[in-house]
Amino acid sequence: MKPFIFLMLIVYCSGVFAQRNVGAPTRSIGSFSATSLTGGNDPFTYGQGIDLNNAKYSDVSGSPCLKQDFTAAFVAFKNGKQYTNVPVKFDMLHNEIDIEKNGTLLSLMDIDSISYPDSNYQNMILKSGYPSISEHDASSIYQIVAQNNKIQLLKYYHCHISTIKSLGFPDKTSFDVDNQYYLFNKATKAIEQVKLNKKSFSSAIADMGYSKAEMDKNKNIDFKNEKDVADLISAGDKPR
Repeated sequence: MKPFIFLMLIVYCSGVFAQRNVGAPTRSIGSFSATSLTGGNDPFTYGQGIDLNNAKYSDVSGSPCLKQDFTAAFVAFKNGKQYTNVPVKFDMLHNEIDIEKNGTLLSLMDIDSISYPDSNYQNMILKSGYPSISEHDASSIYQIVAQNNKIQLLKYYHCHISTIKSLGFPDKTSFDVDNQYYLFNKATKAIEQVKLNKKSFSSAIADMGYSKAEMDKNKNIDFKNEKDVADLISAGDKPR
């Protein structure tokens, strides 16, 4: 009887150790708070996040982050590791996902995607891995605004510091965001920049395999309105 009990104890301890070992990348979903941030044995890599206490940002109004507060998100890394309830901020100025450690922001590297519930989009999905275009590459992070079985409407938050000069007054600087939109073809892996107007959108979506007739029948669509365009794509109209 004693050898049997000893054998069961070994099996139990081995199982506990396996659950706590975060060395090799797996597809399992883990608790991010239980991982190490020592820089030595982390199952992911990170860099220095934005330091808003830096003097160069002291007189800049606004925020470079998509949301002011940390948001609990589902995070997937390119190595297969996945975590739930990770408090993150999206730094639009540097196009990075940041976490906080001892009062310092760290940028998570090799991110595949993050997602969390959102009042405006229902689900906010930020994803990398798209083809290079203009100054963006496969590491660039986009928002998936809408998609169907053929295409995705992507948004890149282009954040920059702008300066307003006024005669007789000190210059004013602020974080400004210009939204850039792209269409991505899931089958061909082609990506094309598009503007929110009917001429640009119709031309870009024609390159994705949609006919002009399909656009003409949507005469009530306001192509300058992101939600209208997103609803059109989400409806899943199939190309002819």
